[in-house]
Amino acid sequence: MKKIAIITNPERDRDFVHTRNIVQVLHSKGAEVYTNTDGIENAVYVEDITALVSRADAAVVLGGDGTVISVGKICAKYKVPVLGFNLGRVGFLVELEKEEIEYIARILTEDYKIESRIMLYAEVIRNGQKVFSSEALNDVVISKGGVMKMVHLNLEIDGLNVNEYYADGIILSTPTGSTAYSLSAGGPVVLPELDCVVVNPVCAHTVTSRPMVISAESKVKVKVDMYHNEDVVLSLDGAESFELCDKDEVCVIRSENTVNLIRFENKSYFDVLRTKLSERN
Repeated sequence: MKKIAIITNPERDRDFVHTRNIVQVLHSKGAEVYTNTDGIENAVYVEDITALVSRADAAVVLGGDGTVISVGKICAKYKVPVLGFNLGRVGFLVELEKEEIEYIARILTEDYKIESRIMLYAEVIRNGQKVFSSEALNDVVISKGGVMKMVHLNLEIDGLNVNEYYADGIILSTPTGSTAYSLSAGGPVVLPELDCVVVNPVCAHTVTSRPMVISAESKVKVKVDMYHNEDVVLSLDGAESFELCDKDEVCVIRSENTVNLIRFENKSYFDVLRTKLSERN
């Protein structure tokens, strides 16, 4: 019997109509269903998402890209594939729209393909000691705080000095994240199957600064120099943040974990890209 985890963003499915419908479809096909939503008929309630994911063969995530990212990073640690059900605004990472619920049962027969997405691992070194570490599916961003001042950043790749930037910040993006903040900051769209990282300075005070695409196997180090007691923040996927200090070093490498997204149809990435970007306008 397949064990399926249903993780719902309650802000997106306030009355849990979609959650109940999906649970009913899977239960009627013989699945053992677990959910983070209490009071759902034919599903076992598990409050802790990590405990919920760790017992599952696959996870269905109801929400937008942000929900898929946060749950996907947990699923990556347990190698549990993720199926996104779109209740958000854009949904680059989701596979199904509300009207496509009939596809849900195909996860029970593994009638799907897996699309692996690389992640980044970032750590902060302060006075020779690691003081923070985490992973990102979209991007690792170093940026100024609330003050209207640029930050001074020194960039190294594989131990070689690349450049120094006076800028609003710098984005280190996976191919998945190339359609997020990096795209808004003038970065390229990168096909998700490529093993690379986009290095994208934000509003750099120079005419020679351009985004770079480097190998995903490269080791990136960004050193922070503060001359005016700036507030400088490290953020991952726009959800997790850490306040940086003068002379901190942010070291970023490819994570050993990947997020495995469930895909049903051979949809063209370019069709998805064109459709989703037009929905923003």
